Amino acid sequence: MKKIFLDVGGHLGQTLQEVTKPNYHFDIIYCFEPMPGEFAHLQVTYKSVTNLVLLNYGLADSSGHRNVYGTNADMGASIYRTKIDLDDSEAVTECMFMRASEFFETKIARDDLVVMKLNCEGAEGIILNDLLDSGEIEKIANVMIDFDVRKIPERAGEERAVLERFKDVGFSRFSLAENVMRGPTHQNRIRNWIFSLGFHDQITDLF
Repeated sequence: MKKIFLDVGGHLGQTLQEVTKPNYHFDIIYCFEPMPGEFAHLQVTYKSVTNLVLLNYGLADSSGHRNVYGTNADMGASIYRTKIDLDDSEAVTECMFMRASEFFETKIARDDLVVMKLNCEGAEGIILNDLLDSGEIEKIANVMIDFDVRKIPERAGEERAVLERFKDVGFSRFSLAENVMRGPTHQNRIRNWIFSLGFHDQITDLF
């Protein structure tokens, strides 16, 4: 069994700043960041972290290139041009994406302990639906979801639909960002989320 952290939406490494601390005992940390500038920053900043795998693509419900809108200067770039807080909806970057279920099938075993941070500016719905459709969601011990899909008017019902699907299949191993991401800094909030998990003692000796 491997202990795996999935940082879906790495940006400049705000989450990595916490989970790469030596007190956390993840065997592998996968960080997904499709934007080229942010990925280059991560490569330089975290080049000495031996259990970190940086991936220059995002997760989605299919593999291939997609346009990402916005410059990402304020962490808001999205595959959805109508996201209400884009800094520049005319700025377009072609980025690579991998189907989430394909990644899980090839990289994660059934007995791995998987903790997933899902903050990807509106793509969380399509990722979760793909994992539900494939059954790969059962590999997740806990996923913390920041539902940025709330900021995309034409997808307003997607959060509710995903949560209903969770209920239908009996999947309860999720945390909503507003319930667990508490503290003065992002690092504090990530720590508090992990501490809120019933199995946090299997992951860290920080507390």
